[in-house]
Amino acid sequence: MKQTLRLNNELRWLHRLTPVAQAQVLLQVAQAARLLHLESVGVTAGAGMAAELERALNNAMDAEPGCEAEAATVRLVDVLTRARDRGLRVQAEISEMEVDGLLGLTRLPVLSAVLGGSPVAA
Repeated sequence: MKQTLRLNNELRWLHRLTPVAQAQVLLQVAQAARLLHLESVGVTAGAGMAAELERALNNAMDAEPGCEAEAATVRLVDVLTRARDRGLRVQAEISEMEVDGLLGLTRLPVLSAVLGGSPVAA
């Protein structure tokens, strides 16, 4: 059974997963999102890692099911593994942003991710 993640869901447990499992969750969340917000907290030496994570998440957001999604997962696994090896952790949350445009009020799913030096307390 495929698990779906609800909006306004903070993924506090994400840091406990292996990079492969993290990538699978982040791929699912990224594909549900329309916007990405990435922060790096307390990460001075990992600025390049934050940029790589942002590119990998953007790639996951745009990936079509099948080969593109598999390639996006492999890229996420690579970035997450290297981040973990450097002592960095990823937190994520999916929420909604309301945008008032020409067609009226629209709710857009937003993936917010934080790259930091320590995991969140559970």
